[in-house]
Amino acid sequence: MKNPFSMEETYREVYIIDFKKEVTPPKIREEKLKRFGKWFKKNGHAWVCQSKIPIEEFKIEFLNHLSGSVSEDELDIKKGTWPVAVLGL
Repeated sequence: MKNPFSMEETYREVYIIDFKKEVTPPKIREEKLKRFGKWFKKNGHAWVCQSKIPIEEFKIEFLNHLSGSVSEDELDIKKGTWPVAVLGL
């Protein structure tokens, strides 16, 4: 039986996409974002995605998807953990 208080039951590994304050985050249609994973926040300057794509591959694919509207210098993509309660799972 799984422990309901274990790390994997109470937290999820996510990717946090942090756009620099001086950058206007892009508007991307929902269906185009689905290929990256499950999105929990995709507006404002910090976006959160749970993905099975390895982080380095995710970075490359996400930047390619932005098609030059935002450069690599204008955002930071990093791994993090978020509580399941915040994610609404």
